[in-house]
Amino acid sequence: MRLSTTSGTVFPPQLVCVSTLRSLYIFIAALFNPLPLASGVFPLFTDVMYNSLGYPQASSLLGGLAFVFSILPFLLMFYGPRIRKKSRVAKQIVWQQDRRAAEAVRIKEEKEKDLKREDV
Repeated sequence: MRLSTTSGTVFPPQLVCVSTLRSLYIFIAALFNPLPLASGVFPLFTDVMYNSLGYPQASSLLGGLAFVFSILPFLLMFYGPRIRKKSRVAKQIVWQQDRRAAEAVRIKEEKEKDLKREDV
């Protein structure tokens, strides 16, 4: 197996590909995260909102939105299993995890058989 080096550390090519894919997935997830999007858009309309609604009403509106969004994690904890049951992607992920677990068990059993053969 040919090894590639990066800054003095030796990595197999498969590990480099997996690491690159994980970095790409993290980047894509961060790109579509609503928090940075809201942080970038909020300054564009806050002045207009506070000037037209007034400070008490605009602050109450933001507080109400924060309260509604704070409930979402608990709703997802409660309804999450139902949502995952209906999701095709979640079913595929579970299938892949089961397949990998079965493969790991098979490899472990093969290693144990090999060790028993060596002992005999």
